[in-house]
Amino acid sequence: MDAKASMETEVSSCRRLDFDKVDQITNDEVSTPPVLNVIKDINKIHTLISFELIPKMGMEFESEEDAYNFYLAYAKEVGFGIKRSSFYKDSNGKLMDRVFCCSAEGKRGKDKRDLNVRAPRPETRFNCSAKMKVNSRQTGKFRICQLIIEHNHYLSSSNKSHLHRSHRKINSIHAAEIDMAYRVGIAPKVSHELMALQVGGWENLGFIPKDYRNYLRSK
Repeated sequence: MDAKASMETEVSSCRRLDFDKVDQITNDEVSTPPVLNVIKDINKIHTLISFELIPKMGMEFESEEDAYNFYLAYAKEVGFGIKRSSFYKDSNGKLMDRVFCCSAEGKRGKDKRDLNVRAPRPETRFNCSAKMKVNSRQTGKFRICQLIIEHNHYLSSSNKSHLHRSHRKINSIHAAEIDMAYRVGIAPKVSHELMALQVGGWENLGFIPKDYRNYLRSK
C-alpha cells in the first residue's frame, strides 16, 4: 500500500474523534476533510440515535425556544455545539425566521497581534455550513424550512459532547450547592467531583470546572 492510499484509509477510519484531542489536529486537517466521508459518518451516526431526535424538513415547533432545544438535543447526540444565528422580525417586532447553526460556523478574523501572542487559542471555527432554519410565516408555528446536516470538521464522541459550550449550564440546584460548598469552605475541585459522582459522571453534570470557577468569580 503506497503512502497516499495509507493516508486515505487512516482519515476515513478516524472521522469521529474525542473533543479533547481536536486541538492536536492541524487546521488544514480539520477544515478540509473529504466531504464524502463526513456525509457517510453523519448517516451512520443517525442510525445510532433515536429517530425522533433527527430533524426533518417540515417539522413544526410551538416556539423558537422549542426549536432551539430540539436542535440542541440532536447536536449533543451527534457530537457538536450549536448557536443562534441570523433572524428576521416583522414590523411589529414578531420573530418570523431564525437560523440555528453549528458552533464551528464562520471563520475567525485575522488578528494583527498574532505574532505577539505567546499562547494562541486553538482554531474552533471552520466555515461549517450545518444549520437548521425555521420560520413561522405559514401556520404561526416554527417550521423547519432549511436543513443542512453535513459537517466539514471532526465531531466529538458521545461521551465528550457535554464539553461543548452550548451543552453546559449551571442550573439553580447546582448553583445552590456551589454556594453552600463555598460558605463551608469546601474546595471547588472537591465540590465539583462530588457533584459529578452524585449524577453518575462528568457527562451528566452539565458543566465543567471552568464554569464552576466562573460562577464563583461572578458572585
